[in-house]
Amino acid sequence: MDPSPSAVEAVIDLMRRHAELVQTSIDPHEQPLFDLSMAQFRTLLTVDHAQPATISELARRMGVGLPAASHVVDRLVNVGLVERFDDPTDRRRTFARLSPAGQELVDRFKHGPLHALRAALSRLDPPTLAALRHGLEALVAAQHAIAEERRPTGAGDVSSDVR
Repeated sequence: MDPSPSAVEAVIDLMRRHAELVQTSIDPHEQPLFDLSMAQFRTLLTVDHAQPATISELARRMGVGLPAASHVVDRLVNVGLVERFDDPTDRRRTFARLSPAGQELVDRFKHGPLHALRAALSRLDPPTLAALRHGLEALVAAQHAIAEERRPTGAGDVSSDVR
């Protein structure tokens, strides 16, 4: 038996309201994150993933020119989120890494919503939490089934007539 469209819309509305509440639960100390441009934020995440990295490596990873990468890194250095340092074996090479403040900011971005979610889930009684888990497992299984149905048949298979 298929659920009614109104039941589906009610669940979507609840999920939307939940996402909005998680967003509004961000700590006010997160404000520096919202003061960054998209390029600066992207650079912070790239530095986090590749640190320490040369400026040319960051430029390559972000698909921008060396001057653009260098400029954004300089701006992040100026606000104390990134540190630049010379390669001790080759003074022509400059590396970037997150400063402690930059690392803290990236970590709060990556894990902040999880803290809010954990706090909310910990307020649920065990039967409610179990029911929510069961429902989410069913939702993930349904999404997985849809993804499998959309996968082209034979994807990943090597045709016997291709040599």
